[in-house]
Amino acid sequence: MPLLASEVMDESASVYLNDAAKIRWPHAVLLPYLRSAIGELQSELESNDLPPLYEIGAIIPVPAGETFLDLPLDFVFPVYLGERAPGETRFTDLVELSWEPDADPTGKLEHYVFREGTIQFLGSTANREVRLRYLRSLSAIVSENSVIEVANAKGFLAARTAGLASQFGGSATTRGNSANERAEYFKRLVISTITKRLQDRPVRRRRYLWRR
Repeated sequence: MPLLASEVMDESASVYLNDAAKIRWPHAVLLPYLRSAIGELQSELESNDLPPLYEIGAIIPVPAGETFLDLPLDFVFPVYLGERAPGETRFTDLVELSWEPDADPTGKLEHYVFREGTIQFLGSTANREVRLRYLRSLSAIVSENSVIEVANAKGFLAARTAGLASQFGGSATTRGNSANERAEYFKRLVISTITKRLQDRPVRRRRYLWRR
């Protein structure tokens, strides 16, 4: 069964906020704190090179002369890029460079640079299509029925949500500190578990320096 936002907030209210009936802390009040806790979790995973590893693919048109790839909104970083002409069936691998090559455009892209959250090309003299395989971010939490995609993060999210709510919504510093200490414990477990599961994850292609 998927983990729902409502389950996390129920645990926050009953276990950490002493409000099992959710009178002081209903879902509508806790939801912003849960979103903040999920944002912290995603940042923590990314800083440990452990982004929420939901790999998906997309085929993106690249018009002639275009030097940037139109990235999906949930893009985190690339796993693989390949190119083809429109109408072709097979993709040719693109090679990642550290810097844009000092060369004239051709009818193919051939290389790309990933820097500051963008994918850049030298550009092509012809229309191309790029297959992008990438790691995406967690889905947004918009309601109590939203799915939490890191299933083993319930303990961390429940405790951290309560900690944030106590500190910034309830002026209960002692209760908030206790919840945050518990959240730190669960966060270490989440990171350890994901690390073990990702031992055989795909590795990004090595960058090459352009030499003419």
